[in-house]
Amino acid sequence: MREELIRHSSPDVSVNEKLKLEDYYFYVLGTAGLLSWNTLLSAVDFFDSKYPNRNVAFFFPIPYFVSCITLNTFIVQISQRISLNKRLMGGLATMNAIVFLMFLNANIFAGGFGYFLLLFMILMLGVANILVEASCLGFAAMFPAQEMRKMQTGVATSGLIVISIRILCLIVVGDESTDSVSLGCYFVLITGVTSYCIIQHKKFTKTEFYRVHMKGIEQPPNEYELAERLSSDSPTSSKPDSPKKEFPGINSNRLPVSETVVKKAPFNEVFRSIMKYPFLLGLIYLQTLSMFPGVTLKKHLTFANSAWNVAILIFIYNLFDVVGRHFGGVKETWGKKYPEFVVLGRSLFFFTFLKIASADTNSIFNNDFLAMLNLTVFAFLNGYCTASLISSAVELVSEQKRETAAFIMQLSLYIGIAAGTFSALPFRNVGN
Repeated sequence: MREELIRHSSPDVSVNEKLKLEDYYFYVLGTAGLLSWNTLLSAVDFFDSKYPNRNVAFFFPIPYFVSCITLNTFIVQISQRISLNKRLMGGLATMNAIVFLMFLNANIFAGGFGYFLLLFMILMLGVANILVEASCLGFAAMFPAQEMRKMQTGVATSGLIVISIRILCLIVVGDESTDSVSLGCYFVLITGVTSYCIIQHKKFTKTEFYRVHMKGIEQPPNEYELAERLSSDSPTSSKPDSPKKEFPGINSNRLPVSETVVKKAPFNEVFRSIMKYPFLLGLIYLQTLSMFPGVTLKKHLTFANSAWNVAILIFIYNLFDVVGRHFGGVKETWGKKYPEFVVLGRSLFFFTFLKIASADTNSIFNNDFLAMLNLTVFAFLNGYCTASLISSAVELVSEQKRETAAFIMQLSLYIGIAAGTFSALPFRNVGN
């Protein structure tokens, strides 16, 4: 079957590269989805040094997520007017440009004008990000369930990749928050990663695996093609059997999922079918953004300067968020059967984070190991619940409704993020 797959493939993509693309593409897709947010987060100490006394970790997320949630409200309508490829590749290219302009602005305009110009850039970065992230999620929902799990792992891996690049720059170039050369190398490398994601998506759209799923969405088959395909599947057909292209997780004896999708499923109808899951996902991110990054970064590790303190804490969060998302994709886990208990139990972290952030020198909570362990469990549960809730919601509805279900989950995620971002503001003076 692989020989048949190879024979029908685009000549622009080599055999080995094409076969690999199907295995790792959705990890790349997930990585692209959160590149802009993770780029901003991993450089928060740099922007804090350029704009002191601005509480950067608390205020920077506001314009970003306000634009994300505003645009996400209309993402279903946008998806009906702008093609998937234009949303993905245009959004990634825009993210690339804005991220680099943010770095230049922080070095040129370090005063009040520069700060407000930076907030505007972050607002536009959120617009580009939601075009990419929501499109990634809706795109993955059109494929077999294992591809959604790969994408969710890729989303978490995005943060790990970005903070690893920052750590590399700290080691090789300079380890101070004010080192513009080190940050310049960091932003250049990030634009390289974004460009790589654009190239891989373009290559993936030339594969047979992509065309089998997406042809019906972008160009529905005409009556002749449809009749010929149904006839070839008929047991009474007199045509000789021909080898069928087989892909993991795809039933080759039916029309591709995408060929049955002409209009997006009604939003309200799908929402009623999965109502529990959007509410729980929103609550997860209200919890997360209330404590991370603002309150979390108020903990100063005794062995690290400001740049390394941010890098280490964010690395821990991203690493265990990846691990959590991996386990969240496993079927029949206790947490997947009873997500309400896991989500509500996670509210206990409000107490632990606030105690760690405000602990005085002699307090039991003033302990580096305890702070890192607390962050580890917090991040693991964030990733685990995110992957579990999204995959459960998408798998609950019929194939024709999965893209809409994915958009609903994405909207609830950003509502939770926005609520958490504003909920964090009362804690900005904790520990000062």
